[in-house]
Amino acid sequence: MFCKSTLFHLPTLPAANADGRSGAFSGLLAFAIGQLDYVNGWRGWRYIYVIEGSITVLVGIIAMFTLQETPAQTKKWLSEREKRFLVLRSRFMYGGNKIGTKDEFKFSDAVSAMKVSPDF
Repeated sequence: MFCKSTLFHLPTLPAANADGRSGAFSGLLAFAIGQLDYVNGWRGWRYIYVIEGSITVLVGIIAMFTLQETPAQTKKWLSEREKRFLVLRSRFMYGGNKIGTKDEFKFSDAVSAMKVSPDF
């Protein structure tokens, strides 16, 4: 993650604002697709799952190739000065040569987290 945790809300704000509009659009799309009831022998809800699911998979595949893990991997939208600033700020915040807080996933950590009871 390039941005500081205190500034994380700024880049996510457009996504939060789009949440309501996407819900309305999804409902309209589901209604329209649902009208395909018994076309080619399929019920309308099956078309909804196939079409909306394939859109989600497509966006996920595109994101896998377009999102960068470090500022150094960006090619066009950051200048060299901005890249250097982000790397230095990350080194200052997290120490050493780490960029962000990327940790390797360990299944044992997930199991131990599920065993701990919440304190709320």
